[in-house]
Amino acid sequence: MQGARWKSKTERTLVGIFVLVCAGLLIGTIFAISGAFGRDTKTYHAYFAFAGWIEPGMSVR
Repeated sequence: MQGARWKSKTERTLVGIFVLVCAGLLIGTIFAISGAFGRDTKTYHAYFAFAGWIEPGMSVR
């Protein structure tokens, strides 16, 4: 009976560590994708010969 209890506690500990590592990786990935680590943002400019009703200086989504 003691061996089964030890194995159960070890498994719970390993699962807990796994969950914490995965949560940390997920949070780190979200911060990296969002640019929260202080990197400068880049502005891109696109030029089109014809863009319908869009005029220079208009904001687009």
